[in-house]
Amino acid sequence: MQVACQRCMEPMPLAVRSEISLAVVAGPEEAERLPDELDPLLLEKDESIPLSDLLEDELLLALPVAPVHPVEACGLRLADFCDEPEVGLVDADADEEKVNPFAQLAELKSEKPEH
Repeated sequence: MQVACQRCMEPMPLAVRSEISLAVVAGPEEAERLPDELDPLLLEKDESIPLSDLLEDELLLALPVAPVHPVEACGLRLADFCDEPEVGLVDADADEEKVNPFAQLAELKSEKPEH
């Protein structure tokens, strides 16, 4: 199956494997008696479920939430999205003192109002 890598958005192959271990039961009592390795599928009397719907649901549950290439095979370099500057580069603003945007507000708050 081909899916889009959620990091670089390029197509990538994805092998999906899922083991279905369902047991059709008619009620909660039957579900309680099932071995732990089986999941109950509750169907009413004379109710059926198309096999294609069941397989589709199981396939969707087996897919990863965000499929991605392995880092070395992905078309993007993660370092391109890093906020830290690369070694050897000098940040021109690094020497400037950081300005606190709330400093002026603190000064105003500490001043006593005149009556």
